[in-house]
Amino acid sequence: MALSLSWMIDRTVEWFSPSSALQRTRSRLALDEMKAGAQELERRRYEAAQRSRTSGDWRGNGLSGNANLSPDLSWIRARVRHMEQNQTEVATAVRNLTVDLTGLDIRAAHPTKQVVAKAQKAWSAFHELLDYVVKEKVIVREVILGGEVLIVLRPRGKKPSQRIQILPGEQLDQSKTEILANGNTVVMGVERDAESDVVAYWIFPNHPGDMIGTMAWASERIEARYVLHVFEELWPDQARGVPWFYASVLTDDEIEQLRTALRVKRRVEACLSIHVTPGEGGREGDLLGSTSKDDRGRQIDKLAPGMVLYGKAGDKVEVINPSASGGADAFVKSEVMRASAAKGVPHHIVSGDVSNANYSSLRADIVPYHRRLDDWIYTVFGPKLLKRLFKVCMELAVLETGDKRLLDVRGEIAVPERAWVDPYKDIMALKERLRLFPGQLPEVMARMGIDWREAFALQAEVNEVADADKLIYDADPRLTAGSGAIQAGLMPADGQDKSKAA
Repeated sequence: MALSLSWMIDRTVEWFSPSSALQRTRSRLALDEMKAGAQELERRRYEAAQRSRTSGDWRGNGLSGNANLSPDLSWIRARVRHMEQNQTEVATAVRNLTVDLTGLDIRAAHPTKQVVAKAQKAWSAFHELLDYVVKEKVIVREVILGGEVLIVLRPRGKKPSQRIQILPGEQLDQSKTEILANGNTVVMGVERDAESDVVAYWIFPNHPGDMIGTMAWASERIEARYVLHVFEELWPDQARGVPWFYASVLTDDEIEQLRTALRVKRRVEACLSIHVTPGEGGREGDLLGSTSKDDRGRQIDKLAPGMVLYGKAGDKVEVINPSASGGADAFVKSEVMRASAAKGVPHHIVSGDVSNANYSSLRADIVPYHRRLDDWIYTVFGPKLLKRLFKVCMELAVLETGDKRLLDVRGEIAVPERAWVDPYKDIMALKERLRLFPGQLPEVMARMGIDWREAFALQAEVNEVADADKLIYDADPRLTAGSGAIQAGLMPADGQDKSKAA
């Protein structure tokens, strides 16, 4: 067995200097331990960071969210708008999302009923003054397509904040990124102070892509208190909103290109042609009646339905009938489903295809979709739009009435009622839930767009009228059982009802 050179050196050092040999041994053991630890770390590290032959060129840039968005925002926004104008599923998704996210309202909440009534009256008048019902649709649609919308509060005469001006994200100066002399920073047109609070917006007077010839290209500074910047926040200190369909826009474009190619392919597959080769000694003739010449002088005969071909002896006739290819429809459907998932909208809402759906599958899609709607409502449109408008409304009401209690009124978001997947099953499940947790009734009613205080007051009024007229109706739990039968004690011994059944 051959001895290694290192072993021979160790033995020699050990003979002349045992202390040096001991130190060498300790160092070698430590080195072996470190190498073993490095190998263990190599085995334990994240697979997502592995740099192999197939993923060696895949790396992130390490930039901030704003730095990543700045050069690409205008491209993403333009492409999403283009797809909404030209692609079926994108247009359908935008329309359905807009419908599902509109109809929101604010309910005033305050310990004093008189203050609540006064606040609600002021909000209703302000709501009508702004023509909000009509403009809400434009606002929601713009947030979906452009990722953001600017709402500027404008005066009407001498009264402040009496109208709103809706501006698309293109009018916020994306090129303005700098440090101002006062120490404030401007990132893509959004100015922040030293505490990172938004203090102003740099806005173009006109749309940069508008048809107006005399445009002012210099952006103007508007204080943040007059601007509502509505967008979905995805990272800290985010300056601008990202179009909602950013993750699916390329897939949507590829789906449309694939469909165009499939249409052309299937048109070719539906064609039928005949190639005639004249027999030996034969010549081209009017085999099919109507003929023409191509650019090379070759004879072209036209084939029509019901036509009978007569050839000469020795003529060879070949029928060209392209074969149909299958599987394309399933692939397109899978791609549409993938794009729908990226949009956060169920496939059947985007495509309208419920051919393979049942109650369970629809509910499995609708429940998380409603949770996503709630997320957008309670983190985007509620706090950034409705509650801010409600606060402005209360401030204006204080100026008009002098009642400072209106500043303490809270605005609670009221969501319109959503359609049931299966009304009977959903209602029975909700009924059982409220039997177990009756304290959730106000929350459940609020999610259905119903103010529980108003509902209870109205129900008390209905019950009073019904009792006065001695009416018994099936939905009155005071008098009827769950089956609809009148509860015991309300029927006399002779079996005749004392009341009139309604």
